[in-house]
Amino acid sequence: MPVSGHKKIAVRGYGVTWGRATRVLRALEAIQDHLLGLGIHLTSVTKDVSKKIRRLQSSSKLNLVPHPKFSVSSGEMRAFSKTSKFHIAPSALDGFPASPMKAPLCGAIRLQSDTACLPGSLLDISPENLVSAENRGQIAEVLLALGAEPNKLQLLSANFTEWAKKQAMEPDQFRSIISKAYGIASS
Repeated sequence: MPVSGHKKIAVRGYGVTWGRATRVLRALEAIQDHLLGLGIHLTSVTKDVSKKIRRLQSSSKLNLVPHPKFSVSSGEMRAFSKTSKFHIAPSALDGFPASPMKAPLCGAIRLQSDTACLPGSLLDISPENLVSAENRGQIAEVLLALGAEPNKLQLLSANFTEWAKKQAMEPDQFRSIISKAYGIASS
């Protein structure tokens, strides 16, 4: 299905120290009239974010569907990505999680923090999808701009999917990289 036909937005629901889901919710609340008909699925929701969701469920038009931390399987995450127009995951971590590769493989447009370790090849595709820590409100602007241009949305989806395919590696190669990164001797 073309990404423009997807009816969900997936959001990493982390809060506490590293997550920024409450800021994402504020940005989505500001454009709620443009998000009617979209289910907003928040995964790995922490307690602080859960409070914000409950408040918004009673005071906004957003169709929020929280999924508490550890309640969603890998398969369910893939299902969210396959039916999501966007996958939003800003955080204060200066790392590069695996989901930037998983979401695009399912056709979802990824919006994430502009961490220092982002590969240049990802920046080349669409720098506006990488949100600065100082401007989380940019998420709303990017969603509105992309939503207004279905052809650009589809092209971005294709470009991100192609990028993610090129980044794929074999399981043994991945284990080796992680082992070296954490100083674990391989056996």
